[in-house]
Amino acid sequence: MTTVLDIEQSTLLLELVPPFDKRDVQLARRRQAKVWHPDLAPLGKQAAHERHLKAINQAADQLESLAESLRSKTHASLPTCAFISALSWWSLLPRPPS
Repeated sequence: MTTVLDIEQSTLLLELVPPFDKRDVQLARRRQAKVWHPDLAPLGKQAAHERHLKAINQAADQLESLAESLRSKTHASLPTCAFISALSWWSLLPRPPS
């Protein structure tokens, strides 16, 4: 069964605070993997750690993909590193003329 996480759940799982970019997501994934890797789990907890690590990887993949798509859609005058805010990502979308 595949679980789909929303942006807020993904940021909480990776312990990220917006705004962040793709590099921040990569670092968060590594930081969480050091804590939740099944090989480092206490005896009897490997399966739970494996499930948690899979969720971490899914969340990181989702946020990295979102960062890349926002980066490619942002205006050229904006900084090259795309930023994501779970509460204001829609502010990057084009606005209709007034």
